[in-house]
Amino acid sequence: MDRPCVGVHYPRSVGEFQAWFRTDADCLDYLEWLRWPNGFVCPHCGHAGGWWLVAGGWWLADERCPALPTRSDSIRGMARSPKRRKRAPDPPDLPTELDPAPARLESRARWECVHAGGDVEVGAQLAGVDIRESDWADADLAGRHLSGLHCRDVRFDRCDLSGAVLDAATLTRVLFTDCRLTGVVLNGATLQDVHVRGGRADMAYLRMAKANFLLVEDSPLREVDCYQATLAHTAFLGCDLRGANFQDCRLTDVDLHGSNLDGLRGALSLRGASIGIDQVLPLAPSLLADAGISVTPTARQRQS
Repeated sequence: MDRPCVGVHYPRSVGEFQAWFRTDADCLDYLEWLRWPNGFVCPHCGHAGGWWLVAGGWWLADERCPALPTRSDSIRGMARSPKRRKRAPDPPDLPTELDPAPARLESRARWECVHAGGDVEVGAQLAGVDIRESDWADADLAGRHLSGLHCRDVRFDRCDLSGAVLDAATLTRVLFTDCRLTGVVLNGATLQDVHVRGGRADMAYLRMAKANFLLVEDSPLREVDCYQATLAHTAFLGCDLRGANFQDCRLTDVDLHGSNLDGLRGALSLRGASIGIDQVLPLAPSLLADAGISVTPTARQRQS
């Protein structure tokens, strides 16, 4: 890649901006990538690679470069190969032209490079459906049972998946925009690079699901059930998580900034998550309740 691409390697929403730039180090890493997308090259000698100064955070070239200090003990740090850190889900990779989808979705169907609309007929129970490099707008999948669903590089726009049962589904680079996901069942699902933007997902089931780079922004998720889910590099930004269940979850690099955490269950399982200062007090009652700590106005009377 010669240069970063606008609209792909730049945040396109407030949620993505917060996910990409959580710390000062993330900002510096991004600027470094913009300056040297294919790795650091010394402007003085043209040498690729170099040394990272722990104290100052600046690059120096190898010992042959005339720009180096004469004293070797002034170089403190470790060698590193510059790599851009991934911060958000990869978007679906869709072709520029799509063929019309079949009029009906059948079991064991394989759709590839198609565009589907709301007129597609979908049976009540389907198995083994595989959708790749396609988009689907205004689909009515409410209450459908799609066992073994595989989606790769798929975009869903304004679709109704409320109450849909997608147990053990595999979703890779999938974008849901303004979709209704209320009560959707994704128990045991594998979610890789999944982005949910807008819409509703109240009472969704993600029990024992595995998610890596899942981003949900500006979506109501009241009473979402993530029991024993494994969530890595995941962000729920600006979401309504009141009454959500995180009991026995395993979290790695999970961001809950801007979300309502009132009445959240399994607060002690949030190890590995980050929240904002304004969320500390709303989360405190859930933490105290899960820890078995009672808050009383006065001390209990003790009889000698």
